[in-house]
Amino acid sequence: GLGDVYKRQAFKIGAKGSSVKKIQLALNVEPADGNFGPVTDKAVKSFQKKAGLTVNGVVDSTTYKKILGA
Repeated sequence: GLGDVYKRQAFKIGAKGSSVKKIQLALNVEPADGNFGPVTDKAVKSFQKKAGLTVNGVVDSTTYKKILGA
């Protein structure tokens, strides 16, 4: 099901696409261009630290849901 897709999906440096853009918009990354680069990595790590998550710059399903407030 759809939940399985989220479980397997993890975004990190080098990732591209609409999901990355959603992450960037939620974290106020400029530009929100859908390319997961160093700026997005830094924003993700900062968010993970604040949220008490593992700080690894990888947006797994847990981090993704927290970023989007789901």
